[in-house]
Amino acid sequence: MHAPDHSGLWKQSTQRARRPATLGPGALGPGALVLAALVLTAPMLTLHAAHAHAVLDPPRAPAGSHYKGSIRIGHGCDGAATWRVAVTLPRGFQGTRPQPKPGWDLSTRRVKLEEPYTSHGKRVTEEVVEIVWEARGREQFLRDDHFDEFSFTARLPEQAGAVWIPVTQTCEVGEIQWSQVPASGDSPRGLKTPAARLQLF
Repeated sequence: MHAPDHSGLWKQSTQRARRPATLGPGALGPGALVLAALVLTAPMLTLHAAHAHAVLDPPRAPAGSHYKGSIRIGHGCDGAATWRVAVTLPRGFQGTRPQPKPGWDLSTRRVKLEEPYTSHGKRVTEEVVEIVWEARGREQFLRDDHFDEFSFTARLPEQAGAVWIPVTQTCEVGEIQWSQVPASGDSPRGLKTPAARLQLF
């Protein structure tokens, strides 16, 4: 359906409307062009930085709940492929079970508990405190331009707040210790190599 023509209701102007001024490529100085480029690319740079760390997915969970989480490794060590990922579990995680990965060897480290507890009618005297995945060969190495996830399940601590999970990423050349925690507060902002954060509510 065509819009009705109301042109007859208006007197034609004797003056032609002025066309709005346009700026040519040379109208903006180099500084303005650089500033415009920074404004346009800032969100993309922020997004890249946010996904560059070793992060936990999902990042939030109810305190005291049964949780399945994945540590996401988003890049290598300055271009070098990753062949080993070690996750250190904080105090209060119970019944941790890691998920095997095809092509990677899996091992855990356990410690004796100072205060044993009962779960499903059984007395628990030791707990998993570290999970290690190691690639069996170069074909299984995690390339710098790929990402992967390393998963586990556990019962979470009862107290709400931020829980920090250190991750050690070992590459063909170099190693990254994702272990920094903020001096105060729950935000990793400003930390170069923050530990993975799990927010309990």
